[in-house]
Amino acid sequence: ADASDDSSAARAATERPLVAVSLESADDLTAALAVVQFLYKGELELSKGASSTVIADMLAAYKAAQYMGVEVCMDACAAKLCSIQPCS
Repeated sequence: ADASDDSSAARAATERPLVAVSLESADDLTAALAVVQFLYKGELELSKGASSTVIADMLAAYKAAQYMGVEVCMDACAAKLCSIQPCS
């Protein structure tokens, strides 16, 4: 191995991973970020305001998780929605 291989490996080890997500519109950014954060932290971090805002945010996150194929996040969104508005 030459020195350039070693420096490339060292640089790759210190760089942050790049995640690219296609959005239907700029309005989807917050929900998509919530899904990506969920993948790293295991919890949904959305608004803590009025229940109608939380419900709208959870629905948007559910849609983003569905679009991104992250079923575990879809399940977390559904559970959160059912804790706010009981599901039948």
